[in-house]
Formats: sequence, structure tokens, C-alpha cells
Amino acid sequence: MLSVQKTTDTAFLKDVEIGLEAHSAKTIGKNKTPVYFVVQNAADIKGGMKASYVGASFFVSWLQVDESLRGQGWGKKLMAAAEEEARTLGCKKMFVDTLSFQAPKFYEALGFKQCALIPGYYDGHDRIFFQKELNS
Repeated sequence: MLSVQKTTDTAFLKDVEIGLEAHSAKTIGKNKTPVYFVVQNAADIKGGMKASYVGASFFVSWLQVDESLRGQGWGKKLMAAAEEEARTLGCKKMFVDTLSFQAPKFYEALGFKQCALIPGYYDGHDRIFFQKELNS
């Protein structure tokens, strides 16, 4: 018998994601393809990015740089690598979102323009969505 249950076991996520991607592919004809970048020194990981693309759109899901490296340009290097990859893949737009206390000025400085905002999304902080047109 089917039921809905709360769980802390994330083993089911892959199956659910596969089903979601298959459903989306019926409409848009393609699945999202993940892309990862890492900042590391030998085996010491100091940051990274998870992104994906589908068609002509490139989505940055998250970007993180270790506090000890912040302000040294590593976030810009990650975003530059992602933008280069997006262009190589033929993407025409990049998308990213952040919270108002995180990095809106960072993305604006990289040429991203705000395209949506959810006020008070997280504990009184706004969720801000950005996009950037990629010219060939």
C-alpha cells in the first residue's frame, strides 16, 4: 500500500530525479546535464560549483569558496570557467540565484541582471534570481 512518509534517507533522490528529468524531457526534448568545477590543491578541496545545462540555458545551482580564500578571486574564476563552458556548449543564457545576504553584488559585478525576486524567502531574506545574456 502506498503512503507518504518523512525520511532522512536520501537514497531515493536519484530515482526521483531520473523520473523528473524524464518527465521534463517529454516536453523540452532534452535532459539537464550536470557540470561541476572544483577549487583544490592536491586532495584539499577549497570550493566548487554545481551547474547544469539544458538546450541553450546554463544554470548555476551553487557556488562555494572556503572562507580562507574569499576575496582572492576564486569565485570569479569559478564563474569564468562556467561561462566559458556555457559558451562552448552553445548556451545563450546563464542563470543563478542567491539570497540577499549572500552574493547579489558579486553576480551583478559579473554582468548578471536581476530577473526575479522573492521577498522574505528565507528568514526575512530575499531570494534573488539573475540572468546573463551570452553573446557569441
